[in-house]
Amino acid sequence: ETEPLIKYYTEKDALMTIDGRKDSEEVFQALKQAVRRCN
Repeated sequence: ETEPLIKYYTEKDALMTIDGRKDSEEVFQALKQAVRRCN
């Protein structure tokens, strides 16, 4: 069940990138780790 997770991180990534608090590379790494934990 990674679909909701990816959607969540994609939305958060967009928000944080616009917000300038995190760059998307950091968020992408966090997403990969989260997906790995779910599998």
